[in-house]
Amino acid sequence: MPLRDHFRPPVWNIASPDAVYALWLWAVIQELNKFLPDCYSAAPRIGSPQAPDADVPIYLGDSDSQPYSESDNGLPGCVPPLPTHTTEAELPYGNSYEVRIYDNRGGRRIVAMIALISPTNKDRPESRGAFVSKVNTLLKEHVCVSIVDIVTTTPSNLYVDLMTFAGRVDPNTEKGPSHLYATTIRHRIVKQRDFVDSWHYPFEIGNQLPTLPIWLAKDQCVPLELEASYETACRSFGIR
Repeated sequence: MPLRDHFRPPVWNIASPDAVYALWLWAVIQELNKFLPDCYSAAPRIGSPQAPDADVPIYLGDSDSQPYSESDNGLPGCVPPLPTHTTEAELPYGNSYEVRIYDNRGGRRIVAMIALISPTNKDRPESRGAFVSKVNTLLKEHVCVSIVDIVTTTPSNLYVDLMTFAGRVDPNTEKGPSHLYATTIRHRIVKQRDFVDSWHYPFEIGNQLPTLPIWLAKDQCVPLELEASYETACRSFGIR
């Protein structure tokens, strides 16, 4: 199915981008499950600026403990000092639509992330910076990161921002990068030297989507057929 513009009529009138993204995540998981070994699992992850996502609970403790609160800090005789400054601030979380792949052997360790970019990931410098920082942290932990950007309303490229953050340039983007693209990035170490491999595929409205390699380990990857998962999501809403 050719890529549609989900951020303008007439497609926008049929189903909101948020609705398409939510169903697309499940379709991506179905595609991945065709190839994932038994010891790996994929799960969706959706967050919003009002409710940032997290892998662990905000509070971790034993069953008899209570989290800290201003009315009862849990420390008898100790009154916490007032903050030296308080201000209202809009923190750049950005909506997140992700599929995360976990290695379930010896614990649930994240090995790959597929992110469907939303407008709030790239509409402000602060949002772009927060996303790039997040991806950089994952790459340093040897998590394979894939970025899929079909947002037509904001002409920026987070993959280029990530390369700039790392002090590098992908020659394939020097002639003017497309703001619609899919990319897989992984970090590997060879003889104590750091390398970043990229599979970058620009596209336009009306094109079909590529197949991305998703790396589970340094010598093991599975294909993600974006076209098949995208078509599943669109047809569920009657988008032709």
